[in-house]
Amino acid sequence: MDFPPQIPTPLRQFLTENYPPLTNFEKLGGMSGSGVWQAIFGNKSVVLKKSRRPLESDFYKNIAPVLRQQGVAIPAVYWQGMSEDGAYWLALESVPAPLPRERWGADPEILKILGNLHRARFPAQPDITGLYQPGWNDAMTANALKMLDLDPAQLGPVLKVWQTKAQLLFRPTHSISADPNPGNWGLREDGGAVLFDWERFTYGSPAIDVAIITTGLPSREKLHHSAAKYLEVNPNTLEKSLEDFAEEVKIAKVWVTLEFIYDFATRPDNGIPESTIGWLRAEMPGWLESLV
Repeated sequence: MDFPPQIPTPLRQFLTENYPPLTNFEKLGGMSGSGVWQAIFGNKSVVLKKSRRPLESDFYKNIAPVLRQQGVAIPAVYWQGMSEDGAYWLALESVPAPLPRERWGADPEILKILGNLHRARFPAQPDITGLYQPGWNDAMTANALKMLDLDPAQLGPVLKVWQTKAQLLFRPTHSISADPNPGNWGLREDGGAVLFDWERFTYGSPAIDVAIITTGLPSREKLHHSAAKYLEVNPNTLEKSLEDFAEEVKIAKVWVTLEFIYDFATRPDNGIPESTIGWLRAEMPGWLESLV
C-alpha cells in the first residue's frame, strides 16, 4: 500500500525507513487546511497531524520536553517538519484506547496530570504572544443572547457580570491545556492516561481546565464537586478556598460554552453540528438560570 500524496516526502521517507510496509491509512479528523490520520504498519501505528498553524508543532518542540519531565503525560514525537506548501506536520505516538466514559469528569488521574501541568515551571517564561489567547468580550456576550434566544433583560445583566468576573480567568498565571475535554485523552497499553491535543496550550486559570473536563451543562453541585476533587488531588497548587475556586470553575464553564457557540457563529470550518447548537438553544436558558 502506498502513502497518500499529501504526505510530505521527508515524512514518507522517515516512515518507510523506520516501519514495516504500510497496511492501512485512516483519517481520524481535521477541519479545513488541517487533518489527523493514523498510519498502520501491521501491528504498529503512528498518528500523523497536519496544521496550517505552528501552535501545536511549536508546543511539541519547545514546551512538551519540559512538561514531560514534570509528570504531564504527552504523546512521544517521532518526526516533525514542514511540507512544501508550508503546512506543519507531526508524527506522534498512537494512543490505542479512548478514555472510558465512566472516567469522564473529576477523575483523579486526569486531575493529577492537569495539576502537574498547572504547577509546571520552565527555565525561562515561554513567549505567550503566539499562543491561543482565551477571552470573553462584548461580542461573545451579544452573540450568546442572539444565538440562544435569551431574554436580554433577564440574562443580559447576569452575563455581563460574569463576563467581568471572567477576566480573572485569563490572567497568565498557570500553564493550562485549555482543551482537556474527554475526547482528547487516551490510554496507553499500560493504562496510563495521555492528553494528545495541545493546539490551545496557553496560560490562564486552572479553573478553565477543570470546567472543560466537567462535561455537558453540569449543575452547580457537579461543578463544585469537580473543584473540590481538584483541590483534594492537588493540595499545593492553588492558594484559594474551595468556595472561591468553585465559583471560578462555574464562570469558566459558562465562558467555555459561550465560546463554543461563538466559534459556531464566526468560524465556518468549526465542524460543530447544527444539532448540538439546537440542543444548547433548548437547554442553556434554564441551565444559566440555575447557576445564578
